[in-house]
Amino acid sequence: VRTGDSEAANAHAILLRSHKLKEEEVPHTVRAIARCGAGTNNVPVARMTELGIPVFNTPGANANAVKELVLCGMFLGSRRIVDG
Repeated sequence: VRTGDSEAANAHAILLRSHKLKEEEVPHTVRAIARCGAGTNNVPVARMTELGIPVFNTPGANANAVKELVLCGMFLGSRRIVDG
């Protein structure tokens, strides 16, 4: 969260990955907070709920990328393109 930017002060949504969000960093214009990944342990969910701000997370959002990476590794290993 860039607290010094005028654009951030007027944000309607916040997207997080691992940043520990503090209540004072949330502008009054925010309407929703989304956590990219599983869990919401870095967002003060109880306080955001009191303020009427919904908090979302995206568990399993990168599941397809992980599956593709595993299959690629299996193909590379089975064809001996990459040993190890």
